[in-house]
Amino acid sequence: MNLPFEIAEIKLPLYQNAKDIVGVTTNVGSLVEQIRTGSNGIAEKQIAIRCARKVFDKSRTSNNEIQWKNLKKTLPGVCLSGFPGQGRKNDGFHDHTGLLQIDCDNVENPMALKQIISKDDHVLFCGISPSGSGVKAAMRIPKHPEVEHTDSFKAAERYLKEKYKIKIDSACRNTARIMFLLHDKDLIINPTAYPLDVKKWIRKNQENKETRKIAIEQSVEETIERLQDALKVLDASDREKWIRYVHALKNSDLPGRFEIWHQWSSSASKGYHGEIDC
Repeated sequence: MNLPFEIAEIKLPLYQNAKDIVGVTTNVGSLVEQIRTGSNGIAEKQIAIRCARKVFDKSRTSNNEIQWKNLKKTLPGVCLSGFPGQGRKNDGFHDHTGLLQIDCDNVENPMALKQIISKDDHVLFCGISPSGSGVKAAMRIPKHPEVEHTDSFKAAERYLKEKYKIKIDSACRNTARIMFLLHDKDLIINPTAYPLDVKKWIRKNQENKETRKIAIEQSVEETIERLQDALKVLDASDREKWIRYVHALKNSDLPGRFEIWHQWSSSASKGYHGEIDC
């Protein structure tokens, strides 16, 4: 399945391993080809990584964990969202690609999750991670700085959680994060993928807050109404109880509590002769 020219030609920084901080320029088309064919030594390294990961899964010792993680760091990788600053730092980041790395690690059924994620309208490609225990994908997002990268990540995180109940690695908000190249000959590609509407999902969160605020306000109004009804039937002749109720109302956070007390105090004064300092 061929990618549109404008997507295939998106430039990316490619690093030979986790320690490489210089990198060379590649493009999305070449990246996809390497993932599918396992070229550049990726296929052989991935076999070793998955063997080491199986050993770790059987015996979760610190040495076994270090072994498979160190092997993973020998893989080439790309910064999917653009070019980091000098020394592969976030500072000085430039030339945003409009892509966001999506990582789902240590999932129960990676193949099933791959099928779910790959069908999303915003996911450009999706495959099984080098360890075989997770899924890696590229999501299309607006290019920075039209929408800030952190906002794009938060929107994508919320979108995937609400739509699919999927949790993604929060480290993907880092623009300098390396995506280690995987080998997946069955990589699923969606050439018609289009950018996530980040502003919509950020706004959606704000609307949810407004909805909760309205719900709380309505709940307070109902509470006041019920309280006023209850106060009407309280026996004001019992001085001890009356004082306790007054101070409980005074110390509450209920809006308009003093107005409620004055209204109640006026009507209750017929049953109790005296004043309470509130």
